Amino acid sequence: TNITVQPNASAKVYVRALNANTGCISAITDSVTLTVNPFADASPIIISGITSLCGGNTTQLTASLPPNTPVINPVFRWYATETSTQILGTGAVFTTPVITANTSFYVSVSGDNYCESENRKQVEIVTATIRPTIRAITPLDDICEGRTITFTTAITNAGDNPLYQWNVNNVPVQGAVNPQFTYAPANGDIITCTLTSQDPCANPPSVTSAGIAITVHSYPEAPVINVETLTAFPGHPVNLCSAVDMIPGLTYTFYENPDKTGRINGCTVIYLPPKDDYYVSASNGFCEGELSQIILKIPCDSSVFDEEGHEYKVIPLAGFCWTENLQTTLYPGTSNPIPFANPYTCTGCPSQLDAIFGLLYTWYSATGEFEAGTRVQGICPDGYHIPTKAEWSALERYTAQQLKSTKYWLDPPGPGTDNYGFDARPAGWYNGAIDRYQDLYGFTGWWSADDNNSATQASYFSLTWFCTILQGDVMLKTNGLSVRCVMDY
Repeated sequence: TNITVQPNASAKVYVRALNANTGCISAITDSVTLTVNPFADASPIIISGITSLCGGNTTQLTASLPPNTPVINPVFRWYATETSTQILGTGAVFTTPVITANTSFYVSVSGDNYCESENRKQVEIVTATIRPTIRAITPLDDICEGRTITFTTAITNAGDNPLYQWNVNNVPVQGAVNPQFTYAPANGDIITCTLTSQDPCANPPSVTSAGIAITVHSYPEAPVINVETLTAFPGHPVNLCSAVDMIPGLTYTFYENPDKTGRINGCTVIYLPPKDDYYVSASNGFCEGELSQIILKIPCDSSVFDEEGHEYKVIPLAGFCWTENLQTTLYPGTSNPIPFANPYTCTGCPSQLDAIFGLLYTWYSATGEFEAGTRVQGICPDGYHIPTKAEWSALERYTAQQLKSTKYWLDPPGPGTDNYGFDARPAGWYNGAIDRYQDLYGFTGWWSADDNNSATQASYFSLTWFCTILQGDVMLKTNGLSVRCVMDY
């Protein structure tokens, strides 16, 4: 016969036999002593092992009781929840399943002298799964064709020494494995970068940035200049825009120099020789094209005549229109003779020197003593004047070799190359103090209109056979020099 008892403590159970036929109960024939064990307490359980780990891994936990515990031969049981009846494992050592998120396990304890604890020890496992990120960065989404730009990255959770791979249109670029990527994109290229994190908790370990779509713009062609030279007058404004065949939709920028320095606000400049060229580019709002040159030029006569019918060729140079050396003996518009218009009457001088070199004039005779105003016409034909120092200085940009004629000069160094048709011939000069012609074939000099407020001296410019530049100086007004004129403007 089975019986169920619920003892509250240690107790004995006695057994008597019942005779079913007679109904008599026998005397006590045996007894059983019951020992009632208490429930163990799970609170003191000590857990060792890794409880913080990267997601996607397992860990091993070990349970133990502190020294002097009353539980004999402890047995540990592992559960998924505090109330679960399904045992995940039995024993002091428990290997968890793969953990992908924060989770908890529960452990109970029992022993030879203790029943399994009604409470369970919670063991919390914290996961440290991180997701790496990468963003590709470009300095320009819109660039000009052929331009090379450097892409960079912004990353998180990459660990030490992460790996990079740049891609163009989803195709890895060989060797492009650095945080920066220098590349000349084509229009429509999609740029991405794949980051492989070295952080042990990275999940997934590799991520690819969002694509950067690149728009590549073409350069406008160099502007078409619709005039060979733009007519201009020194000291007067000139509209550079009038020289350009402008295309709608493009913007135009003007510069003083071919290296795109000296940017001009608008397109109006004051023509100040010897600055006689400017530059213009076109832009489509993204790309600025190549430069075209605009040349300013005063509209020169082809030639001019004096009162005696001598014809003088006129050439443009450094923003001015220059005549040849004069050989007139009459003031313009009159029959008045020019005093001290010295012909070459020197002993031994060859004939026809006047036609070759022109005449030599004193400063007084060249300018006219009583002429007033900012321009001195002097002996120049109507519409022309004696050059000022400022106008002569415009020629200092050229070398003596470029200005000298191709014959007549002493050898060595010999004649010049006459690059611009100035045809400077070595006419020499007249020394009024000793009535002597000097330096023929080795020197030429021209009066300027400036006397520098001196009663006896005036400015002149000269070329000599041994010097490489045009030189300015002063000499006595009573000496004789050549005279050239510049056209009025």
